Amino acid sequence: MDGRKRLSGSQYKKLAKEKSKREEEVLLKSAEEIRPTPPIEELKKSDENNGSTISKETGLSLFVPPASAPTTDTSQEKQESVFTFSDDPAQWVVINDYFRDYIAKHGCNQNKNADFKLSRRNLKDRASVLGKIDHDFTAQLDKEISYWREVIKRVVAAVKTLVSQKIGLKNNGNFLMLLKFLSEFDPFMNEHIKNYANKSRGSTSYFKGDNFAEVKKAKYYSIIVDSTPDISHVDQLAFILRYVLPNGVAVERFVKLLDNVEHKGTDTYNAVKETLKTLQINFNDLRGQSYDNAANMSDNPLAQFTPCAGHGLNTVGTHAAECCPEAISFFDLNQNLYNFFSESPARWNILQSFANSKNITLKSLSNTRWSARANAVDMLYTEIYGALKSIEENLLEKAATKNTANSLRRKLEHLEIAIMVNVWNVILDHFNVVSQKIQNVSTSMSEVLDLYKSLVDLAKNIRNNFDHYEEKALKMSINKVYKNEMKGKKYRRLHADETNEGQVEFNGRSDFKINTFIPIMDKIRDQLENKYELYRDIFQKFTALLRFGELDETDLREEAESFTNELIHFKLYCKSIEKDSPSKLLQHIRDHDLTSVFPNIDISYRLFNCMPVTNCNAERSFSCLKRIENCLRSATLETRLNSLMLLNIEAEILTALNFDDLIDTFTQQKARRKFF
Repeated sequence: MDGRKRLSGSQYKKLAKEKSKREEEVLLKSAEEIRPTPPIEELKKSDENNGSTISKETGLSLFVPPASAPTTDTSQEKQESVFTFSDDPAQWVVINDYFRDYIAKHGCNQNKNADFKLSRRNLKDRASVLGKIDHDFTAQLDKEISYWREVIKRVVAAVKTLVSQKIGLKNNGNFLMLLKFLSEFDPFMNEHIKNYANKSRGSTSYFKGDNFAEVKKAKYYSIIVDSTPDISHVDQLAFILRYVLPNGVAVERFVKLLDNVEHKGTDTYNAVKETLKTLQINFNDLRGQSYDNAANMSDNPLAQFTPCAGHGLNTVGTHAAECCPEAISFFDLNQNLYNFFSESPARWNILQSFANSKNITLKSLSNTRWSARANAVDMLYTEIYGALKSIEENLLEKAATKNTANSLRRKLEHLEIAIMVNVWNVILDHFNVVSQKIQNVSTSMSEVLDLYKSLVDLAKNIRNNFDHYEEKALKMSINKVYKNEMKGKKYRRLHADETNEGQVEFNGRSDFKINTFIPIMDKIRDQLENKYELYRDIFQKFTALLRFGELDETDLREEAESFTNELIHFKLYCKSIEKDSPSKLLQHIRDHDLTSVFPNIDISYRLFNCMPVTNCNAERSFSCLKRIENCLRSATLETRLNSLMLLNIEAEILTALNFDDLIDTFTQQKARRKFF
């Protein structure tokens, strides 16, 4: 026995009644707080016309078939009314046993295409009531989010400052230096560096997005590709996209560097196509390509190959400078002068003292930067001759130095050198300004064609005006006769069957003009005409679009069969505006929302403006590569290198970005990582 007193039957009945009474009292109290769902019979009577009743208080609706609808009763199952209710549980104000049974039997659409707008609860709002169990935790989380927001604001500002000034992050050296400098005057940053400096290594990606939405929206694009070895002897292939913005302005954006790509056309093609696939950019929308050599995108016949106009102009000058011995000797003298003065700071100071009146200086020759040759030739004669004379007459100078100065000075005294100085001054000055104009992103194919044509005409003009340049040279040269005339006359020994009859003897002037001056000018003209023909072939494909003002209606119908009427309409419209260049016309169409009026012309102008004329931006990216990947950071990983390159090259976009949303996203994830 367990020692408990057993109750009688009447006592058990009495306790059972008391328990039942207490349960009824609880149910009565609950009924006062929860309003029950109206009986089905009342719902049926409330709307007999459409067969449905919707309760604003309960958020439920009851569908009852009309009286005329046939019904089938079975012994196992009676016809049931059909409930329709909100997918959001927050709208279920009244939940009773009947509703629970219906949900259990028929289910609901919860978590199926529901946004739960009313069910969403902001953690901060829920914790605003003091006494909640998570109030302290929420306050701590908000404090952590606010802390990291202030940190990232300073970090972003530091990166934007360095990049906008083209200062490399230098393996975080410059970046950390700037943060430490800031911490000396910012107590918040000072405390953060003390607590978190050198705590861990590694990187985490918090943000993922589509960085190439612009080019996808533009649809048509071109590629610019060029390669160079970096300091670690790895061949880096620069990949750049050119496309037209919605406002009609053409832009070129750096994408990334591709390492270890072979120079064969097939390898370049595969690398480019794989990169476009990775970026989810449609390869079939490629309309232009620019390289140093031949076209590689043979798989896409719509991608027009455009030779680099900048490199083409450079090769013209290079071939002209190597076409005859006198031209080679002239630029060798230029380089020897630079080497002589640059080897000694004292000699360089003497040269600068003679060039005080000019803001130019002697520079080394460059195979790619013809502006260096232009500056060097511009200063070649008067200032350098005086500096050499001063060094030669200085008794304190070494004999070897004075001997070198004497040798260089005597070469400068030749009349041929004075003529070359005057001729190359004109050529290189115009080559320099044209090259700078061509390198502009906004320069179009039509402008390149006009500039090349002007250089062809310039070469012809110089060739026909030898007397003018000879006259200028006689005024500045020490020697007034040609080099060949200063030597004694040479007689060739004749054979027994030879005579002097019919032999032509050139004097010094004729010899220089025929064997030096004319070959140089003819070489320049021929090379420029060849480049001009290449661009004219491309230009002729857009003749109707670019020269519609000069063509009559018959010519327009021959040139543009597919949208002749639209082009005639556009020609009549352009009489009222002053826009003439393709880029300005496209901007006018976009600014005045005329795309729907001239759809085919808009597409044609986009195709024309997105074609690159140079790959100079790829060359500029190599300059950035040298600043970022130097001898102290030759083992930089490719991912980090591309990120730093993108920050430096697209600094203008970086400084204009609003980082508030990114900062909020980062701080929330950073804070939750810490607590969860």
